[in-house]
Amino acid sequence: MAERSPSQGVRLQVAGAQSSDVGKSTARLNRNALQTLGIREGEIIEIVGKRTTAAIALPPYPVDEGLNVIRLDGLQRANAGVSMGDYVEVRRAEARPARRIVLAPAQKNLRLSGSGEALRRTLYQRPLVAGDDKIESLAPQRGGGLGEPAVTERVVNTLLAEMDGLEELQGVVVIEATNRPTLIDPALLRPGRFDELVYVPVPDEVARLRILQIHTAPMPLAADVDLKDLASRTQGYTGADLENLVRRAGLHALRENLDAADVPMRLFEVALQETRPSVTADMEREYQEMAARLKQESVRFPRIGFQAAWNGPDLQEQATPAPGAGSAS
Repeated sequence: MAERSPSQGVRLQVAGAQSSDVGKSTARLNRNALQTLGIREGEIIEIVGKRTTAAIALPPYPVDEGLNVIRLDGLQRANAGVSMGDYVEVRRAEARPARRIVLAPAQKNLRLSGSGEALRRTLYQRPLVAGDDKIESLAPQRGGGLGEPAVTERVVNTLLAEMDGLEELQGVVVIEATNRPTLIDPALLRPGRFDELVYVPVPDEVARLRILQIHTAPMPLAADVDLKDLASRTQGYTGADLENLVRRAGLHALRENLDAADVPMRLFEVALQETRPSVTADMEREYQEMAARLKQESVRFPRIGFQAAWNGPDLQEQATPAPGAGSAS
């Protein structure tokens, strides 16, 4: 029998899910627990461990029938803050439309691996905003020696096939970023895969000043600190480089005096000597040339649709078929 908790839930012991259930946001529990909670297969349950998460309720594996266990994959266990063998409380959940979605940064050096079908289930069968700031790790050049060749081929091929889209896709927005565009599989950058390819240059002097202001906001600065001067001398510094610069100046102040009242300009000068820009002039020129080349390639393949006609200073609300487009009926 599933143990009934005072909060109208059931208390179950956590066990691992089989590989066929991994990545599907499901939980398997015995039929007695389902009946106790008053839920049916496919409904949402709330799982309370050290943290609270949700899952889709499914019936148990045959070997688990009658056992007081709940089967969760590694991601579900991590979301609930529990390990195998721990106990969780399971309750019926009321599903409501989300009003706000918070996107957290991806785990550092995280790589997606496994079958192409698993990637398809993960990214393309649910309404979401899929984002990654290291697209070169997800879709490196095939045959480039990065990752396991077989896994890389499967993942990249599946990603390309899904982005081509033989069927209409609703509710999915894919946003990717990279600072190593030369490592990405060229097929991913061809026209028609991403609607827009946007080149984001390194911060200019105005942007660097703003970034310095943000990172020094919680730091007591001496009166002689000139952030404008620092911004003018940090050409090629990225946001992370500027954060590192500010951190180093603060650490030098603490090394001199743990009770330091402020951080003087001379310690920023020391920090400048210890840091260097991540983006050199050659790297920036290479990025700019690549951005120009990709832009030219995208222009050679105009979109099919309608574009506004330009007649004089005002944009006329007149639709003209784009080159290659059929006539409207």
